[in-house]
Amino acid sequence: MPRIKFADVRFPDPNAPSVFDIEHRLKQHPINFREKMGKCKPDNQISDRDRRNILRKDSSLQGCGFP
Repeated sequence: MPRIKFADVRFPDPNAPSVFDIEHRLKQHPINFREKMGKCKPDNQISDRDRRNILRKDSSLQGCGFP
């Protein structure tokens, strides 16, 4: 008697997000992005320490062939 071939069954990864989770994340992303954009500091509110660090890094890169 020949053997019966069974279907090649692949079970989904149990840690994979569901369709609902993916759709929820995609809908929530623009909302979170807008909220974060409202909380960003404009350039004129950078702390003096951060501004000095940026200027120091810029000046050190100028001798390395960077504009």
